[in-house]
Amino acid sequence: MRSEEKEGKKGVIPLDASNFNEMLGKTNKPLLVDFWAGWCAPCMMMAPAIEELARDYADKAVFAKLNAVSYTHLTLPTNREV
Repeated sequence: MRSEEKEGKKGVIPLDASNFNEMLGKTNKPLLVDFWAGWCAPCMMMAPAIEELARDYADKAVFAKLNAVSYTHLTLPTNREV
């Protein structure tokens, strides 16, 4: 886990293939994951609101984001093991 996560720094935590499963198992708080894409206008419009929620509710929940285009194996249902 990165140092800013350990310190409880407020904000949205970037997720990727290397820390996705770890984050799911490490927190006992509710976890909101924003699955976003750079080409998705609604995703870009929601980003500031999610950042604000992450700051306002840092003591009650964990907020994270994952680029759905770069990590499709974590976002799309499949019948295959990855």
